[in-house]
Amino acid sequence: MFINFFTGFVFTINSDNQYARNIGLYLIVLLTYLMISILYLYTLKFKKQINGRILESVFLFMLIPIIAGFIQSVAYGVLIIWPAFSFATLIAYVQIEQDNNLRDALTGLPTREHFVRRVQYLNTKNLAFSILLGDINYFKQINDCYGHHTGDEALINTAQILESMIGSGDTVYRFGGDEFLILIESDDHLNLKALLKNISNALNSYNESASNPYQLSISFGYSSQPHSENRPLSDLLKEADQRMYQKKEAYRKDICEPSDSLEKTSNSKIAQSTIKEI
Repeated sequence: MFINFFTGFVFTINSDNQYARNIGLYLIVLLTYLMISILYLYTLKFKKQINGRILESVFLFMLIPIIAGFIQSVAYGVLIIWPAFSFATLIAYVQIEQDNNLRDALTGLPTREHFVRRVQYLNTKNLAFSILLGDINYFKQINDCYGHHTGDEALINTAQILESMIGSGDTVYRFGGDEFLILIESDDHLNLKALLKNISNALNSYNESASNPYQLSISFGYSSQPHSENRPLSDLLKEADQRMYQKKEAYRKDICEPSDSLEKTSNSKIAQSTIKEI
């Protein structure tokens, strides 16, 4: 606008107080739409990491101003592009706030409801996915022996370890209590095996380096849905849950005293049991 004051590059107003557009205005609009297009393409690059509704809000944020700009360009005197930007921003803000409300306050992970929405989105797109449902072994004893503050730290550390191990298209959820769920947007069992092995190694490394009075271990169960199927989510969760508790029961039988399990934990043995089953 400062440059336009001296050059009239964007618009001019003549002695009769008549407004006229110049080429600068169209260049500004073109650059704005170019930036919106680049932003949208960049967003699509990470679409697997974005909740379906958030992605729809981003699309609306870009589409609404484009439509408004087209209307404004053909209907001289109609000024709606900036209100359209404001309206689109409001939609995106409300959706992002709703998404933030679906995050666990302690770990910062998305919650079970967020997971359900993501699976619904994957089903509408007929995309394959797998579930790893994990439960911290002897978490109750950690709470009882060392206090809830230590239990909270165990949950936070577990969340951080799991998040550091997943691929760019996968998501870790706080499923409830001491349960965590990993959504892998693929039904490739080799990916599941590799992920379990990496998690096992990460937990072992953490236990070796941490000065905690306990050691972290997780029992996992899994289920998968190929893109050609559309099983009820409840069936997939039940299948993963049953396999997880089979691993927990086998782990309990392998430990003579519960107190020993807080000090001596073989994550490799737990992981290998699940890997062989996949």
